[in-house]
Amino acid sequence: MLDCVDHAPATGLVVVQVSGEPGIGKTSLLAEIARRLRERHRGVLASASDVLGKRIPYGAVVALIRSLSVPPPLDKIRTDALAALEISVTEDSGAWFGRACDRVVRLLTELTATRPAALLIDDLDHVDDDSLALLTLVLRRVSAAPLVLITASRSHTSEPGAESLLDRVEQHAEVMRIDLAPLSGADVARIVEAVLQTAVDEGLAREVQQRSDGNPFFVTEIARSLRELDLVTVDGNRARLAVSPDAIRLTRREAVLRRVAPLENDTRLVARAVAVFRRVRLDQISLLARVASLPEETVVAAFDELLRAHIVVHDDDRGYRFSHALVGEALYHEVGPAQRRHLHSLISARLLEDRAHGLPVDLLQLAWHLAESAAPGDRVAVGVLAEAASL
Repeated sequence: MLDCVDHAPATGLVVVQVSGEPGIGKTSLLAEIARRLRERHRGVLASASDVLGKRIPYGAVVALIRSLSVPPPLDKIRTDALAALEISVTEDSGAWFGRACDRVVRLLTELTATRPAALLIDDLDHVDDDSLALLTLVLRRVSAAPLVLITASRSHTSEPGAESLLDRVEQHAEVMRIDLAPLSGADVARIVEAVLQTAVDEGLAREVQQRSDGNPFFVTEIARSLRELDLVTVDGNRARLAVSPDAIRLTRREAVLRRVAPLENDTRLVARAVAVFRRVRLDQISLLARVASLPEETVVAAFDELLRAHIVVHDDDRGYRFSHALVGEALYHEVGPAQRRHLHSLISARLLEDRAHGLPVDLLQLAWHLAESAAPGDRVAVGVLAEAASL
């Protein structure tokens, strides 16, 4: 992948499509690529989408441009591109789209005039359709530039917009596809040894590989669960199973939920509430308490326990999130669909109330909760989603 960027000046646009199941390491791979490219002083534009981002027009393109660090000469071009992506309700849509494409093309052209650059898009299957349409046109116009598009998406998902982008780009660019396969037995054994901090016998490593399907995230979670359940013993400086494999009832999903199983009931309730938020700030603890139906002081203690257990982690200035999306997804789906909609409604109502009183509200978060709870045609929800699209 790094070679693709280095060879881009000679080849022009190159696309690297990374796929694999959740937990296989796609996000980690893209993060490492971004780190190394920045070390080489390459231009890097990176974005990651989720189910909320899918509902925000041009959100992925805006995130890409905002992530770019540029010297002063390019800063104005970057600012112009962001301004052009602010949706206009008065201008003809065709003229607006054309101007937005022009500004993004100019930014990429100037950026790659003296050095190769890379666009890194994680979770391509969650990118909004408007961003996909704009990128399809923009990439065709900059196909001669030393530019690499690196995308990551889940295997066995079918998103027409994402597939259309890759199909059309393939007409004027070289496309390399990388499918992240399950780990080998030796690789699984090394991860289990790192978790257990001792050498492991062949039978233990084989059992973990079979239960995890060689997925590194689940390898880690299953190995941790086996240790916490006292199902592993150390014999002669080598770990082995303490019981017959048939006596172990531990699936991949159960291993993920084992993260929260040892917690007190109140702490688990708070974890589920955080899963509905997806991302939460400390100034939202009172709202979190309302969603969890617990006293605020109980929620404060439980939230700190989630942090100590590394179930929830701090994410710079954006608040707190789950250490891995799969943990949040498992907890989120423990909540029934009717209850989820009710909780989203509670959160959106509170955020709308705060907004009416002039308090700062994350507009994208509000849009997410309204999209999950509002009735079709709700004018307030439509207005918020349209406003979020202009960010």
